This record gives sequence, C-alpha cells and structure tokens, in this order.
Amino acid sequence: MGSQAAVNDRLRAGSFGFLRADERAEVLVCGGGLTGLELAAEVAESFPRADVTLVTAGMPGGWLSERAQAYVGASLDELGVRRVADTRITRVDEGQVETADGT
Repeated sequence: MGSQAAVNDRLRAGSFGFLRADERAEVLVCGGGLTGLELAAEVAESFPRADVTLVTAGMPGGWLSERAQAYVGASLDELGVRRVADTRITRVDEGQVETADGT
C-alpha cells in the first residue's frame, strides 16, 4: 500500500483522533519529500481549522522542476500550510521540537 493510500486510510479510520477532538490542533509535519508534502496537504484539507506547519531541511519539493515547485507552493498556500524551509529538526518531544540551530 502506497503512502497516499495509507494516509487516506488513517484519516478515514480516525488515526488522527487528536484532530477530531480538537480541530484547531497544531500539526507539525517534518520532511519535504513526497510523503511530507502529501501528509501536510491531506491534513490541511481534511482538517481546515488545524494549524499545519511543514518543516523541511531544504526546499519543499526541491527536487521538482521550478514549475512543479511553484504549483506545490501555491497548493500549500491555498490550504493554509505554513512552510519553514532550510531547517533541520534534531529532537522531538511531546509538544515541542528542537532545531539544529537550537530554536
């Protein structure tokens, strides 16, 4: 089963129960690869009141053509996904993350 199908199945099955309980939850997605882009978009689309932030070590979808990157960026903007590029996550704890620069 591909990552897209898995995300859709989890959204339908309620694996994101915290979002169902609090539709305004803050969601941090780490990674600008296909899975990270898709997860950020799916969560934002399925839970439009959630605050979704995508954090990537490089540019989100940086391997894509300029045209494709612009399309992905516009799509994420339309869904309200905040993007933080060129940022490495070094630690994840409940309710907080730490980046390589210590923030």
